[in-house]
Amino acid sequence: CPYSDLNLCFMGEMNHVKAELARSELELLDMLEKNGLANLDALRQKEEELLPDSQVLDIVMFVLHELEAEDQIYCRCADRKDSEYGCRVVEDGILVFCKTCGASRMIPVDNLLGAQAFLDCDSLRLE
Repeated sequence: CPYSDLNLCFMGEMNHVKAELARSELELLDMLEKNGLANLDALRQKEEELLPDSQVLDIVMFVLHELEAEDQIYCRCADRKDSEYGCRVVEDGILVFCKTCGASRMIPVDNLLGAQAFLDCDSLRLE
């Protein structure tokens, strides 16, 4: 999902951490603006337009985290320990992909029932 690919960690004196966090936020907003996104609200609005129900993304994310924790996501990586997964909302559903090998699978979520059916998934194979 759009915000699941960014991992930040700051350590040190509180004022320095706050300053670096503010600087990073401005840098991120600048990058988004350069790529045609005026603010984060526009990104959220686009997701809302693509998903029929706000719970859909929550359900899919819950299942994906469970499958990943249980080591039940399979891709083309020779060693699954090297695999790193991500997802993003696209027009046809939610695209789940491996950042390492590029394998992917579309999760169609045209309604809440489709997402709830995904709850019964016990493994996921990316191709």
